[in-house]
Order: sequence, then structure tokens, then C-alpha cells
Amino acid sequence: MPRPPKWPTQPRTIFFDDVASRPTIAKALAAGDIIRLGVGVWTADTDSPPEAIVAERIWELVAHYCPDAVVVDRTAARSGRIDGGIVTIATNERATPLELPGVTVLVRPLIRHRTDTPWSHGLTGSSPPRALVDNLAVSRSSADRAGRTLTRPELQDWLAERRLSWGQERFARLREEAQTMAHELGSTHADNLAILFDEVTGDTPMREGSGSFARAVLDGTAWDQRRVELFAQVARSLIDVDTPMIPQPTEDGELPFFEAYFSNYIEGTEFSVEDAREIVETQTPPARRSADGHDILGTHRCVVDPIGRAQTSTDPDSLIDLLRKRHATLMVGRPDIGPGEFKVDVNRVGAVTFVQPDLVHGTLVRGLEHMHSHDVLHQD
Repeated sequence: MPRPPKWPTQPRTIFFDDVASRPTIAKALAAGDIIRLGVGVWTADTDSPPEAIVAERIWELVAHYCPDAVVVDRTAARSGRIDGGIVTIATNERATPLELPGVTVLVRPLIRHRTDTPWSHGLTGSSPPRALVDNLAVSRSSADRAGRTLTRPELQDWLAERRLSWGQERFARLREEAQTMAHELGSTHADNLAILFDEVTGDTPMREGSGSFARAVLDGTAWDQRRVELFAQVARSLIDVDTPMIPQPTEDGELPFFEAYFSNYIEGTEFSVEDAREIVETQTPPARRSADGHDILGTHRCVVDPIGRAQTSTDPDSLIDLLRKRHATLMVGRPDIGPGEFKVDVNRVGAVTFVQPDLVHGTLVRGLEHMHSHDVLHQD
């Protein structure tokens, strides 16, 4: 019976050439049992794209090649995300970029700072003040690869995101810490800090070509970037979904009733079928459960009208207006929650915080733009 391999065989795992002899690795490579990802790095996952394996194991790979690395510049600002096909580190282990499938690791000389924070696989990463100061430096980019540092519009957007999510006190502290950091690091771009903060807070007019998110924050039309990225993922996934053709149901009046009944039932508004039917037929909610009865009636009014329920739009603002009108109809019996109005309080479920109230409209607009750009709302 042959011995099992000494390396991991699970999907998207990697191993290094110290786990087996060169002849053993060469034999497995020739047999097609493993593939090479880089110098001394292999994977037994021959099904997944090498780029996907590298992306999932990027910090294990960086720690292997550059165990002294500090995550800096663009990657530090992006919280470790592979952005524009690059990862940026400071290290003394190498002086040239590390080329891996789908990722280029850009390097610069190692400079540590007391504010550096622990990172994955024993590495360290720049603190937000250091990431801000480091990204003030201008770097080259190309058509297929981002620069080592954020562009000025990207940096404006990065700073605007912190202003929005951190609050006034913490944002003001970032400004002070960044000024101190620039002095300690001897940055030649320190004078740009004050200008950058003044632009993002609106104390100085933004120049042409400034960050779109930073402008949106000042205009009150900002969005939740993480949720917008989720919208984009959904849109891309729906393109590959084979949507079955479902025949139109018979218009006998029963479908709207049961749709109104069950859509409320699963939300906890429970009536017997007989009681719900009486509410709809008499258009009168029960005196002791007026709000619940209005929920049944409001839902039924939305779904019983074939013209109204088919109404839609490719314009995000028009579609949002439709949603608000339908919500006003649905929630007419609950004036305390503001029928047809966006929420004004932060809501959570467990540890999950939903979109901030002042970002709801902008997030819906951006998300719907993604859906329409992929033509997933109107597939035949």
C-alpha cells in the first residue's frame, strides 16, 4: 500500500519544499499530483485556480518569503485586501517584487514603528496614522497594476470613510496622531496632511478629480461600501443562474390573498385563514388587533393590483420612490415606525449592525446601479 503524501491535500492548501525530498516532489509534479505556485511553494489542489489559492493563502506565503515583513502603504490602508493585484510590504528579506499567480508583492526597505500592530502569521501591520502618512507618497501605477500607495482621490475616500464611521472625536485624534507620525517618520509630505483633512471635512473646497466617496460624504449621499460590494457579488452570481420560466398563475383572487396571509404569518402576524379572509373581505381590521389587521390589508392592497405590483424602473431613485410608496401602504396601520420613511435609528441583529441610517439611500442607489449594470433585474 503506498504511503499517503506528507503534504496537505485539502482544497486551497499549500506546502513548502521542506516537507519532502526533491525527488519526491519532482515525481509528484511529473505525475500531475501537485503544482508549483512559486519558488519552493506547492499545492496539491490541482482543481482550484492558482490565483484563488494564492489569494486565500497570501499571508502564509508572505510570512514564508519575508518573515520580518510589515504590511504597509496601499495594503495597510485596505486592511490587508489584495487591491489592484498587489500587496505592499516593508522588509529586509528581499529588494525586488515577489511575483505569485495573480498577485505581485511590492517591497520597500523595512522601517518599524512602535505603533505597528500584530498581523496574521507573525507579521505586523501599519497603524492607521502610519498608513495615512505612508500613503501620502506618490507612486507609479500602470493599466494592469495599482501603485504602491493610494492615489490622492483614493486617500480622500479612505479618510472620508474613517470620518463617517469613527465619529468626530476619534477622527480628530487621527489627525493629531498623523501629524505626530509624519514628524517622527521624517515624511516630506507632511504639509499635505492639513490640506487633506480640510478637504475631507469641507473646510477647503475639493479640487476637480477628488474622491467620489469623499464628495458624497460632504453632499450627504454617501454609501456603505462593504454592502455595495456584496450587491456586486450578488449581481455577478445571478448572471450565471438559469432562471426557470414560471407560468402566470390563474387570476382567481386566491393568490393575492394567500400571499398577503403567509407573508405576514412568517413575520409573526398570525391569524386563522378564516379571520384573515374576513379582514380582507370587509376591509376592516379587528378592534383588538388593529395594527396586525392593517398589515394584512396593506399587503393585500399591494399584491392584488396587477398593474401596481408589476410597476418597476431602471432608475434607482424612481425605484426607491416606489419602495417607499409600497412601504407606506404596507405599514399604514403602524404610524410609529414611519410608513414610507427611511429608518432614523441604528438597528442590529446580534453582533451584526445594519447600514447606518444616513447611508441607506446612497447604498440602495449604488447597489441598484450594480444590478442594472449586470442586467439581472430584467432577464427574460
